[in-house]
Amino acid sequence: MKRFTNILVVIDAEAENDAAVDKAIWLAKANDARLTLLDAVAQERGTLAELFDSVSAEDGAPVDAAALEDEIAKARLETVGGLAERCRAAGLKTETAMRVGPVFVSAIRQALSGGHDLVMKTASGGGDQFFLSDDLHLMRKCPSPVWIVQGPNDSGSKAVPVVLAVVDPDPEDDARDELAHTVLTLASSMAERTGAALHVVNAWRLQEEATLRKSRFHMKPQEVDAIVDKERRRSDAKLSALLGDFPDPERRRVVAHRKGLPGEVAPAYAEEIGADTIIMGTVARTGVSGFIIGNNAETILNRVRCSVMTVKPPGFVSPVNLDET
Repeated sequence: MKRFTNILVVIDAEAENDAAVDKAIWLAKANDARLTLLDAVAQERGTLAELFDSVSAEDGAPVDAAALEDEIAKARLETVGGLAERCRAAGLKTETAMRVGPVFVSAIRQALSGGHDLVMKTASGGGDQFFLSDDLHLMRKCPSPVWIVQGPNDSGSKAVPVVLAVVDPDPEDDARDELAHTVLTLASSMAERTGAALHVVNAWRLQEEATLRKSRFHMKPQEVDAIVDKERRRSDAKLSALLGDFPDPERRRVVAHRKGLPGEVAPAYAEEIGADTIIMGTVARTGVSGFIIGNNAETILNRVRCSVMTVKPPGFVSPVNLDET
């Protein structure tokens, strides 16, 4: 089974970081993993000096931008250092790193250079916008699995955390089927190693059902029902083929094969079962069936308020590289 051994936690000055760090500790202890805390600094030193160049304090004295930047840097070091000590106190091997640039770019470059097999970050948004730009870019473009964690962290208060795998298998579509296997591999491993309950949801529908039921086609309702049922059985066979590769002798896994659009079925089921974390596949381009950022996956992300882990299909190459020039 898949386990994470080299976890990167992105420390974002614009977000509360406790949720991601707490869940990273929880997961790292279950997997005997090491942690790296990345201080992602969005602006180069000297930026404040340019902004305050013509600004004076109320008494007419110039603003000491350099001193202000020193204080900000000191505060950031104290924050990251304190979080690192919390991880070490839990018995985990923990390192820190710092990069300058957009948060998602810094995170991806660190993931590439450090060989991290999981990137974790607390969600930046709130209210109606749970996942903001950096989070979405990270999920779209990072080759490693990305776990965006909700805050505050409640995994420790639940007797049994709930992991939900959102899958869309198709043995005739290699990329789509491999992605479904990757999602279920990670979800099964996380549930096994952390004691979480595992649910699997798959959405199906006959795309033209509403059209076929219109009177102009002169089809009897039972004829349309038969076609719909045939599609249901075809979809169920694909799901069964996937599940057959993941034995569940103790019958602990719960499987939901629901009719409807993926972007509606998955969030509704996640709320129904009180999911702590959704694990789903994404790709950064269109033209591939399944859960695609910009299509079904984007819809799901806009409708859930729990933690989400996204994974890429095998062979995905990030558009972000290590060249920082």
